[in-house]
Amino acid sequence: MDVDKKDSIASDSSDQVVNPWEVSAKDGGKIDYDKLIDQFGCQRLDASLIDRVQRLTSRQPHVFLRRGVFFAHRDFNEVLDAYERGDKFYLYTGRGPSSEALHLGHLIPFMFTKYLQEAFKVPLVIQLTDDEKCMWKNLSVEESQRLARENAKDIIACGFDVTKTFIFSDFDYVGGAFYKNMVKVAKCVTLNKAMGIFGFSGEDHIGKLSFPPVQAFPSFPSSFPHLFPGKDKLRCLIPCAIDQDPYFRMTRDVAPRLGYSKPALIESSFFPALQAKNGKMSASDPNSAIYVTDTAKEIKNKINRYAFSGGQDSIEKHREIGANLEVDIPVKYLSFFLDDDTELEHIKKEYGEGRMLTGEVKKRLTEVLTEMVERHRMARAAVTDEMVDAFMAVRPLPSMFEYGTETGRSVLKGQSRHDSENDRFSTRKEAALGHETDAYTSTRCYNLRCPGFVQTSRTVLIEGAISPASTIGGLQTELTLQVWKDPARGPWWLGVGFSNGTKLSAIGYWPVEIFSRLTDHAENVQWGGEIVDIRASGRHTTTEMGSGYRPGSDRAAYVRDLQVALSPGEFVPVSRLVVGATNATYYGVEKYSNSSFSYGGPHGAAVHLSVTRGSN
Repeated sequence: MDVDKKDSIASDSSDQVVNPWEVSAKDGGKIDYDKLIDQFGCQRLDASLIDRVQRLTSRQPHVFLRRGVFFAHRDFNEVLDAYERGDKFYLYTGRGPSSEALHLGHLIPFMFTKYLQEAFKVPLVIQLTDDEKCMWKNLSVEESQRLARENAKDIIACGFDVTKTFIFSDFDYVGGAFYKNMVKVAKCVTLNKAMGIFGFSGEDHIGKLSFPPVQAFPSFPSSFPHLFPGKDKLRCLIPCAIDQDPYFRMTRDVAPRLGYSKPALIESSFFPALQAKNGKMSASDPNSAIYVTDTAKEIKNKINRYAFSGGQDSIEKHREIGANLEVDIPVKYLSFFLDDDTELEHIKKEYGEGRMLTGEVKKRLTEVLTEMVERHRMARAAVTDEMVDAFMAVRPLPSMFEYGTETGRSVLKGQSRHDSENDRFSTRKEAALGHETDAYTSTRCYNLRCPGFVQTSRTVLIEGAISPASTIGGLQTELTLQVWKDPARGPWWLGVGFSNGTKLSAIGYWPVEIFSRLTDHAENVQWGGEIVDIRASGRHTTTEMGSGYRPGSDRAAYVRDLQVALSPGEFVPVSRLVVGATNATYYGVEKYSNSSFSYGGPHGAAVHLSVTRGSN
C-alpha cells in the first residue's frame, strides 16, 4: 500500500532536500533515512526479506543487502510471493547520462541489478534518459546521445547478459507502444499533482513537466512489445536510489487505472562524497568522486587528500579514544566495496578502538578501489561499438526466462552445401556456422536451423551465398571469421568481415546457456570444411569443397592467420596445428604453417549411400 502523505517531494524541509535532481542535508551532512521512509510511505527492508531472498535463490545475499545499502522497498515482498508461486518478473533500472564516465556511486545500482538478474534469472531493461539530461543539464541533443552510448559501455562492462538485457535511449526508442503508454500516464497526472510530487515551479520549462511519464512507462511490459508480447500483467521490479522514488510513486498511483500491476521498488541509500559534504557523490565535482577512469595514482591522491576521516587530531588522542566510524568516509566506502565481512568487522573494531590509524585504513581502501576500477577498465576496453549495438537492438530475447542444459561445443565450418541431386554441380559458396550438442556423435545443425543463435546485425545474410566469390585469375575474396567469449560471463559472439571493405563486426551470438562445457573458455578449436547431406536417406554425389581444387594447387582454397584469444584483445597465432581428412579419397588438406592450411577437392561421379560428412 502507498502512503503518500501529502503528494510532496520526499523531503523539502529545513534540514534536508531529497528529490530526483537534488540531494542535500544541512545537519552535518547526514541524510535522515528514517524520515525519508516515513515521508515516502515505503517500508524497511528487514532481515526476514533478506533471508527469504537467500532461500529462494540458493545464493548468499549481495553485500549491498547484507550491509543495508539497499534498505527500503515497495512491494518487494509481493514480488517474492509471486516468484515463489512460479510467476516471473522483469527488472528495470536506468541512467541519466550527464558525464563521460561513471563514478562509483553510479555503479552501485548496476552492480546490484546484475546480482538480481543472475539470482532470479530474469530479463532486464535499462533506460538511458538522454532526453532528461538534455533538458536538465543544458546539453545538446547530439551530446546527450553521445554520452548515452559512452555510458552504455560502462554499463555493459558490469557484466550483464546480452541474451536477457535490452538497453535503450529515449531519443532512439520512444514511439509506438512506448509513446502510447506515456500519453496514458500523462492524462492521469494533473499539473498540481506533478508540482506537488516533483517541486516544479513557474520558472521550469515545459520539457521538465513532460518528462516524468517518460521514466514511468518502462514499468509497464506493454511498452516493450518485442520483449513481452501478451504479458501485460508481468510484474516489474525497479532497483534504484531512494531519490528516484517520486517518479514511481506517481507511476504506482496511475498503474491500476491503466490496468497494470504496480511496479515494485527496492531502494538504496546514497553513496557519500569523499569530503562527506551534505548529500551524495556528484559528477559535477571531480574531487568528490572516484571515477572508473581514474588511474591508481589519482585514486590514491583523492583518498589521501579528500576522504574525510573520523580519526583524531593526534596519534595519542586517536590511540586513547579511537575513530568516529559514523563520519569516517574510508570505512563507509569499505562497507560498500570490501567483500570480506570478517575483514571489514576487524577494521571497524581495530580502527574504532584506536589500534589502527587513518593512514592504514586509507591504504586498504586504495587497494580495494584500485583493483575494482582496474577490473572495470579492462572489461570496458573489451566493449565494442558492435556490442553496444547488440544490447540496444530492438529484438526479442528468446531465452530471457530459460536456462538450457544441453552440452556441446561451438564450431565454425566452411561449407559447400548440396541440397539435392539435381544441383550436384552447384558452385554456390557459403560460410556455415553452427553448434553441436552431443560432442558431435549424432546431431549437428547449421546457420539459423540451430536453435539459440541470435542475429543482431543485418550486414551479413546468414545462409546467403558469399558474394562476390573468388574467381580463378580474377577477383579474390577473403572472409574473416572471429568467435570470442564475452569477458563478463556473457555469450559467445560471432564476428564477420570481408576483404571487399566490409570491416569485421559482430553479427550475433550463441547464448552461454546453450553450452555447459563452454561457459568460460574453449579447450579445443577446429577450423575446416564439411560436406553435409541434409536428407535423411538416399544417394549423394560428391560435392566440390573449397574451390574444387586439391591442396598443392595454387588455385586451392586456403585458411590463414589462425589465432586464438587468450584474453580480451590478446590474440596469439596457433602453435600446434594438426590437419587431417576423414575422406581423403575425395578431399584433401595440406598444412602450410602452424597458422595456415590449404584444402578442398572436386565434385565427381562417385556416389555414396547415406553420406553425412566428409570434413577436413
